[in-house]
Amino acid sequence: MTLRSHRKPNPTRFLPGATVSGISADRSGNLWIRTGAGAVIKATKQGTAAAHGTLARYALARSDLHAMARHGERGMALFTEVGDRWGQLHATFGLGTHAEVVGDYDRAAELHRDGLRIAEELGLSTEVSDKLSALGRIALLTGDHEKADELHESARAQAVAQGYTIGEEF
Repeated sequence: MTLRSHRKPNPTRFLPGATVSGISADRSGNLWIRTGAGAVIKATKQGTAAAHGTLARYALARSDLHAMARHGERGMALFTEVGDRWGQLHATFGLGTHAEVVGDYDRAAELHRDGLRIAEELGLSTEVSDKLSALGRIALLTGDHEKADELHESARAQAVAQGYTIGEEF
């Protein structure tokens, strides 16, 4: 058996100590991040991937499915290119949600299963709860009520064990 070590996820590694107040792109497609202190920084590949993930979530809030898919796919591609498993996990949220909204339940389930595997690998218990809940929702939408109950109960139990109140509600 080979043991692999994983770095602890650190979402602030893209811009240590910075509060992000805006994201913009220039005509060449470079992303620029504006910090709370007013500085403007050209994003690294990981920073660009994270920005695309954020833009995918913003697009979800605006019901802009085209932008949601575009930013989600771009973020996932960049996180995959640099081998960032934590980033790939977060990219599964936007892409899985997009697939769910457009009725592609097989793709949504595949993305959430991938996210669940990554969350388990990285030991991110609250993310495990969220992914179990997402898979439960897909099972419910596809009419597999028994599986939906099983997955939602597993998600709830995981959330309770972690003191993750929001996860208990989903």
